Amino acid sequence: MAEEGFHYSPLPGKTYSLFDRGSSTDGYYDLIQQLADECLKKYPDREALLGKLRRASTRKRLLRKAREGLGDPDMVFLLGRISPALSEYTPFVKQHLEDLSILRFRDRRLWTSEEQYHLYMLEIELVNRINREEFMKCERKIAFLPHCLKDFKHGCKSSMSDIDYVCRGCSNACFLNRVSTLLRQYGIDAYIWMGTDLKKLKGLSHSGRRIGGLGIACVPELVMGMRESLHLGLPTVGVPLSANRCARWMGDFYENSVSLERIVQLVSP
Repeated sequence: MAEEGFHYSPLPGKTYSLFDRGSSTDGYYDLIQQLADECLKKYPDREALLGKLRRASTRKRLLRKAREGLGDPDMVFLLGRISPALSEYTPFVKQHLEDLSILRFRDRRLWTSEEQYHLYMLEIELVNRINREEFMKCERKIAFLPHCLKDFKHGCKSSMSDIDYVCRGCSNACFLNRVSTLLRQYGIDAYIWMGTDLKKLKGLSHSGRRIGGLGIACVPELVMGMRESLHLGLPTVGVPLSANRCARWMGDFYENSVSLERIVQLVSP
């Protein structure tokens, strides 16, 4: 179980933060579950709704029109319901996009629009609902954690293992340590993602033990990783980082966190 009474420090991100007015991300997770429920009332087929979200998220120009109430009725409904509610968590996207250099054009994650953020947030929640049961049935469960959860004030002693690097528990203040310890309690092998090819996991599944994946990353990275895993036939779930604060976004690494409570909800039998 997550540590009782654990205190989170509110963290601003380059484009998003899941913290609301207090020091908790509970409000965000309550809201995204409520929004998913409401969208599923209109589109009861979860797979069909997921397809709509994914198609919509590839069309930035049409998304901007839909947010103004124009164009595709499905996009108009989805954005009309979720964007006003989720905008509180994405206050800096517009400024970030204005500040981006054209030299970084090839890094499409950096160019994620506010509308895409909102669709991605809903997509993560929906994929978790669709895949959680299959994930829990897998003979081996593997989690990939971002190295931006490290304690940067402490020399990390992680080392290479069979698939990727693993935490050695050298700092009690390190979120990698907290999350790795928590996941082991639920029989999940936690790795620090330093370059593993997800296709390697598909090969492991062919060895007779089906592999399930748990991803933790910033919102755009998590969505793309989950999509790739699902394309490979790996039942995958995920939890977004509390904010995007790594060098890719901010030029340097800053402390980060993830909701331990949300992880427990997702992996508990």
